[in-house]
Amino acid sequence: MRTRFTYTPRRSLGALLLAGLLSIPAPSAHAGGVEATVAGARGVGRGGAMAASATGFDALRYNPARLHLGGAWNVGLDAQMHFIDVCFDRLDTDGRTYPTVCNSAPPLVVPQLGVTIAIGDRVGLGFGILPPPSGTSLFEFGDDQDGTILVDGQPVASPSRYANVITDNTGLFPTLALSASLHERVRMGFSFGAGVFMVNSISYTAGLPGAGPSFDTRTALSGRDLFVPRVGLALDVTPIDGLNVSWVTHYTADLNAEAALFLSGETGGGYSVRVNDVSVNQPFGWESTVAVRYAQPRFDVELDLMYQGHAATQRTTVDIPDDAVLPIDVSINGEPLGALPDERYVERRWKNQFVLRAGGDALVVPERLWVRAGFTFESNGNQQAYTSVENFLARRIGIHLGASVQVHPVLQVSLGYSRVFQPDVTVDPQDARVPQATASRPPPLDDPDRTVYVNGGTYRGGMHVLALGLTFQPAAAAPARAQEAP
Repeated sequence: MRTRFTYTPRRSLGALLLAGLLSIPAPSAHAGGVEATVAGARGVGRGGAMAASATGFDALRYNPARLHLGGAWNVGLDAQMHFIDVCFDRLDTDGRTYPTVCNSAPPLVVPQLGVTIAIGDRVGLGFGILPPPSGTSLFEFGDDQDGTILVDGQPVASPSRYANVITDNTGLFPTLALSASLHERVRMGFSFGAGVFMVNSISYTAGLPGAGPSFDTRTALSGRDLFVPRVGLALDVTPIDGLNVSWVTHYTADLNAEAALFLSGETGGGYSVRVNDVSVNQPFGWESTVAVRYAQPRFDVELDLMYQGHAATQRTTVDIPDDAVLPIDVSINGEPLGALPDERYVERRWKNQFVLRAGGDALVVPERLWVRAGFTFESNGNQQAYTSVENFLARRIGIHLGASVQVHPVLQVSLGYSRVFQPDVTVDPQDARVPQATASRPPPLDDPDRTVYVNGGTYRGGMHVLALGLTFQPAAAAPARAQEAP
């Protein structure tokens, strides 16, 4: 038998608390963010200034027009370790403060593997397993079972629980590429990647606006998209000896993940339900780079200017089956509280970004040791009012160092380190626009003035990156590597 209520705030309170599970966490498949960095050990060391200098496996990542410039064959294997710092000091409009919450996830390891083959002097082929445009995401802002953090040894609700507690996304792009020389000084390239994404996140839903954590619902989303196309086009020109000019553009299709929702809580004796056939959409966009490099046998310097079309990502959309319901037999004024919303939108409000990458190499010991350094700058990536712990795309700069050692005629070992800095970002609670996830809001709780925004406060972040790379190449290519300043 369905219980019916005539609405009053007092009588409906218990029903709303019982139904406090109608908000869906969205994936954090960033095109930017503090986890973003450049790829490859050599790239890390020179700040990603690679579009006009990459050869072999690096060319597969940065400029497919240069695949055939790295010798008869090239095998690259490397991994990066990301130490990601993000901290949040929450502040509400009423002046209430919260304990600081920081990312406690372990370091993120991003492996990559690739092979390139030169067919004569004018054609190159490449295949590799590459990371997404900005790497993968791993954040933890509370316990994955109850969403709490420890303060003086006692568990308390994580201040970020309504935006994000856990993000554990993984992406890989198996990529094929082709290069061809139209002329000895003009090269073109094409690449195609078929991305595979695993999307996982956990957040919490309040029973009604402003309610405390006692009646929260744990809301977890798990999904995958096994085919996210990514296409690259490149042109590389050597107008005079020692000078290279390159243009590279990549476009990545939308993420459209098939997912399931897992909703659980302790209210009303406890509940746990799985909702299948959920779909998640998030656009990615495009990026285009113009690079200029000047090289001599013992050194090279390069400047890359990149423009990223990330404004395509205004929101993440979670589409729920129309017939999805919760095991709750309660209604308010005839409105069943067990029905889940058809869609939920999580506002991202990303912006197009400008990126500058500058770096270079110096040959210290002929055919044996190279050292490198670089600098990066990236403009703000999202509207400040929509900043949250997993939507934190502040302006950032990076300092990069690295080296390569020829340890064997066919083996080169590369090391890279970068330190990424971000300024503190403060979102005035009056300007915050990330709402507290709540249950059904019948009148008058649907009044916009009753919305509670939970992203006010100060955000701090940065990152350390360590990279190790192994490059296998025929010994005959060693003199060419000296000219290319690897």
